[in-house]
Formats: sequence, structure tokens, C-alpha cells
Amino acid sequence: GPSYKRDNQGRFVIFRKSQTGRFPITREIIDNLIILSMLYGNSEKLGKAQEDFKRKYGYLIPRQSSECQEHPLDTPAIIKKQPELKKTMKPSTDRIMICKNWGCGREYNEEKNEKYACTHHPGKYQFGSRHGLWPESWTCCRAEWESMGCRKGFHRGV
Repeated sequence: GPSYKRDNQGRFVIFRKSQTGRFPITREIIDNLIILSMLYGNSEKLGKAQEDFKRKYGYLIPRQSSECQEHPLDTPAIIKKQPELKKTMKPSTDRIMICKNWGCGREYNEEKNEKYACTHHPGKYQFGSRHGLWPESWTCCRAEWESMGCRKGFHRGV
């Protein structure tokens, strides 16, 4: 095959990873494989063609660096363990926060935030239609703006 369809090691390129944002269509890969099999008949002929290419143009293939490791390094028998870090207690804060949930807005202590302390509306407030097709109400419970929240949960501060 032509040299522009080969990579730097003499292999035929079916798909290049450098083509960012484009993945090969399955049909394209199958077409390339069929063309290769028609050219060489079987894998022995293809392997022989690749060996010939390596023999002719092997000097173009970069040599392996001496710093490169082929196998994992031998690990020492005694491995030093990292000392355990001291567990620090979370400093207590008496910070007072304001809940940002719709329908709540109460002040609460950050550390004493309980599961059912906040009564809020999880939905959005619809301002109604211009033609009066639906009323102004919360999407979660269809209550008015001034109504108490319909769900209970944690306070949410910012």
C-alpha cells in the first residue's frame, strides 16, 4: 500500500486518533479492512509486506530510549508507610445563617441544621397566564405566594 496510509512503524492506518471530534464510521473501518484483505489475500502476505517495509525504512523508526522501562521495577521488600495524619476535630461554629429555600427565609445555626427544620416550596412560582388560563401559584402545591412551604427538609444556606 502507499506510504501515506502507513504510520511511522510501517503499519496500515485505519483510523487516526489525531482526528479530534470525529470518530470512524463502522462502515469506513470495515471498508479499509476489506481493501487490505483483497490486496494481500491473507495475513501472511500482509505481515511480509510490513516486514519488507521495516527492512527498507527501519532507520526512520526511532530507537527505544535507554530511560524507558519495559518491565515494572523491583520494589523493595520494606516499604516505608506514610505516617498517619492526626484527625482534627471540626471547629465548632456558632455561625447564624439565613435559609435560601423559597418560603422559608428563617435564621438557623449551621451546626444544628436538622432534617425537617425547613418548610419550603421546592417548585417555582408561576405568575399565571395573561388570559387567565391558569392562576398564579407554586408549581409544587398550587398554593398562593404567602402560603407556608409544602415540603420539609434541611435549611440551605449560601
